Amino acid sequence: MEHLGIDRGVVIQPMAHGHDNSVTLDAIARSDGRLMGVAKVDDTFTDTDLDTLHAGGIRGVRFNMIAERGGTGNLGLIDTVVDRMKDRGWSLTIHAKPDGLVQNAGWLAAMPVPTIIDHYGRISFADGTEQPAFETLLNLLRDHEHIWGKISCIERCSALGPPYAEAPEFAYAMLEAAPERLLWGTDWPHSQRYTIGEQCDTGELVDMIPELLPDPDIRKMILVENPLSLFDFGE
Repeated sequence: MEHLGIDRGVVIQPMAHGHDNSVTLDAIARSDGRLMGVAKVDDTFTDTDLDTLHAGGIRGVRFNMIAERGGTGNLGLIDTVVDRMKDRGWSLTIHAKPDGLVQNAGWLAAMPVPTIIDHYGRISFADGTEQPAFETLLNLLRDHEHIWGKISCIERCSALGPPYAEAPEFAYAMLEAAPERLLWGTDWPHSQRYTIGEQCDTGELVDMIPELLPDPDIRKMILVENPLSLFDFGE
């Protein structure tokens, strides 16, 4: 955070730690108020468990729905968790592949909590802005005030690699749809990319921000104001 010039942030519970959120709670506790968190939760968590997470700075739950990455396609399980957290002011983050986004669009549209679609819906930029999954994401953003998008993970979506020249047009389409419900993220530490040459330079991703968000007022909205409406940092 200090190297990149980030004052505040939201820690997402890593898949590698499963449902033991200790590492995320520890990061929040040691951040001097600079961090909040998103947990990994399943239907075994009790109200007391969720209260403990809330007290530790958790303000949302993330589900990976990509089965080959250890995710779940169990919509009933996710619905159970959402039902337990919906009165806590938390958000739901969904990480799904493009076909999963299209298949579950109606389910996402009916969510009773703020729902963040991760990483451009994990599309490939090579397939263009008119591909079904990206059009689904744009329609969800336009038509449903509880749906949020995240401008992040361009290094995985890009077919060209740095300097990610094809990324801005996708960001611009999302900005046109719902700038007041967009977030940005580093996706650091870029897990599951361990082959030499796969890891990106996080500084290059930060340097892309003015290209993705050229208007200074909109940039401030997405980097500062929008996350504050979802994650309560207090004073």
